[in-house]
Amino acid sequence: MATCCSHPLDIIRTRVQYQHLSNHDEHKYKNFFDAGRRIWANEGIRGYLVGIIPKLIKKPIAHSITWVIYEKLFTELSEEEE
Repeated sequence: MATCCSHPLDIIRTRVQYQHLSNHDEHKYKNFFDAGRRIWANEGIRGYLVGIIPKLIKKPIAHSITWVIYEKLFTELSEEEE
């Protein structure tokens, strides 16, 4: 749920940060809010959802790996203290 809410903001942030790499003047944004307005005007909702599927697939995998490592370390360290 958090990914779905924060992803559009990540899209805007990324476009503002990397706009200097583009050779096209049409993608120059004045600020964060201007970028959000232009993305909506030019691309609609699809502009905010670009790349969300891979992100939604990656999140559970990354969290599962983190949880398994945490549990393994916690078990190993708990046994050493005893």
